[in-house]
Amino acid sequence: MTNSFGINIIPENDKQRIEALHRYKILNTPPEGAFDNVARLATQIFRTPISLISIVGAEEVFFKANIGMGNARKTNRGDSVCSLAVLKPEVTVFEDAASEPCLLANPNVAGSFGLKFYAGAPLITHDGYLIGTLCIIDKKPREFSQEERVILEGLAAIVMDEIEIRLSAIHENEKMHEINAMLMASNEEIQASQALLKTGMDKLSASEARLRYMVQDAPVAIAVLAGTDLVIETANRKILEYWAKDEAIIGKAILLALPELEGQPVMALLQEVFTSGRAFHSSELKAVLNLETRLEDAYYDVVFQPLMDPQGITHSIMIVANDVTEQVAARKKTQQAEENLRIATESAELATWSLDSASGEFVSSPRLKQIFGLDADAMMPYEAVIEQVRSDYQAIVRDAFNASIRRGDSFNIEFPIIERQEGKERWVRSLGKQIGTRNDTGYITGVLLDITEQKRDEQRKNDFIGMVSHELKTPLTSLTAYIQMLKGKAQKSHDDFSYGALEKANKQVGRMSNLINGFLNLSRLESGKISITKTRFDIAALIRDMEKETIESITTHEFIFEPVPSMIVDADQDKISQVVNNFLSNAVKYSPAGSVITVSCVTGDGKAHVTVKDEGMGIKAQDIDKLFDRYFRVENAQTKSIAGFGVGLYICSEIIQRHDGEIWVESELGKGSSFHFTVPV
Repeated sequence: MTNSFGINIIPENDKQRIEALHRYKILNTPPEGAFDNVARLATQIFRTPISLISIVGAEEVFFKANIGMGNARKTNRGDSVCSLAVLKPEVTVFEDAASEPCLLANPNVAGSFGLKFYAGAPLITHDGYLIGTLCIIDKKPREFSQEERVILEGLAAIVMDEIEIRLSAIHENEKMHEINAMLMASNEEIQASQALLKTGMDKLSASEARLRYMVQDAPVAIAVLAGTDLVIETANRKILEYWAKDEAIIGKAILLALPELEGQPVMALLQEVFTSGRAFHSSELKAVLNLETRLEDAYYDVVFQPLMDPQGITHSIMIVANDVTEQVAARKKTQQAEENLRIATESAELATWSLDSASGEFVSSPRLKQIFGLDADAMMPYEAVIEQVRSDYQAIVRDAFNASIRRGDSFNIEFPIIERQEGKERWVRSLGKQIGTRNDTGYITGVLLDITEQKRDEQRKNDFIGMVSHELKTPLTSLTAYIQMLKGKAQKSHDDFSYGALEKANKQVGRMSNLINGFLNLSRLESGKISITKTRFDIAALIRDMEKETIESITTHEFIFEPVPSMIVDADQDKISQVVNNFLSNAVKYSPAGSVITVSCVTGDGKAHVTVKDEGMGIKAQDIDKLFDRYFRVENAQTKSIAGFGVGLYICSEIIQRHDGEIWVESELGKGSSFHFTVPV
């Protein structure tokens, strides 16, 4: 006998075990309905495709019942997993057979049959010999709970009861033959036969009682409907829970117990099974049930199994069901969400894409191909997408993709592309995020929007702002000179009123000049004409100069300039001064008079870190991320009277980014703000 397990599969008492097996006279006998019914019930309770009642002989394993494995009647003991299940009295379970060392060479696991899950409960004789198993088999791995082990042991005990009953019947038949041969037996022999028959009936009753108990506690819903009226003969706890009923409905026709089923397809299906004698299987069968005083849609995976008498006439239907209503609802919700997303995407003229970095597969929507100037059926690999990006942006786009793949970063970038058909330049904005992995590699998906017109509008607006700002500079310069001249005359003539009025006018002209300079800087920034001229200087000296200028010119607030150690930076001194001045100006504008404004500068990690902290109105959490966007201003009742166009912090952000630094804000509404930036030391 071959042995594919690599371990000893012959127990020490195998000779005595084989002798015990032979006394049951069951080896190589034809199929019997009692055993087939138990095996079929096992497949329905545990929802497996295969169930066997195996008798393990000396050289071969004989299948007394075979559900799901065709016409197979026996197999070699050295290859049958059931040979392992008779080595111990407990249930033998392999939840993932491919990971079990003893099964790696087994042809049922490694071969085309593809066994992945096995659970077998031994058939144990009254004197303790393990002669076979009741087993369930699946071709996919699965978990097997302690509760399921107990149920499988119970079904195996029922099979053993049937074997004992069968042996009793054989003995009884042999006795009857002896009695017929002798024509008449003594009264004592008749009484002994009656006793044997009673014992068999008692065992049969015990087996039936055990089966009823197992059905009641089964993890799936089970009911038996009897007769043409489909009277509820048996209903376990699970199916009563599904129906929202109690045991009072047992003994009633199903339409009396569940009148809402009248006219529903499920009733026609039950009648068809009863009439035809053919089983019915369905996934997600719909039934409308009266649950908690109102009708609700419910969905079940069901088996309607006809139960027949010896003449093959259906007398009952067994229902085995599993409630999948929540799964169906979740799937429908997902489908609706996908449809809503599709409608929203099409309405917004968004293009969609996904990228698998392992294969380089780039999947694009028809809208994306349209934006890139390709036909709807054209191939669009990732490298071809990068090639259409304008050359000075290709590295930026590639780096954004790679960062998302490596670290799971989301990205939001704007870049120009060269349209394929006409060679025109288009600006697009793409947002993407890693949503999972395939084969341990990055997989990202995103959307893309054509922003060409938006970019053109911005350029026209910037050109206009630059032109207007430049044109306003000349009259403002002249106006400033006239005001200065008039102030001098008013001072000489001791005309205090005129001097004060001119001083106020000068401040307003100064504010206007600052606004115009801001717009000019913005225009230069957008056109690439603003330049960064780096020199080596001590940032501590810059802070000291800012301290002197601020304290002399602003008397409405209290300033604290913390000591700054000497630290040399390589930066544009005027631009860094502009950033600090903007932070101080905002702190004054957005904090009450008399409050404290603190300025500090420290070094760490090779960077100079400047902070301006105020005790002002603070910023809402949802506004913080947008604070450095162009033209963004916090809008509330407190800020309506504060002048500004929302370009100062945007320019500061661009200046710091061009210094390879960082800029950010920390704030709590009503408790003030701290503005920070860093530049490399």
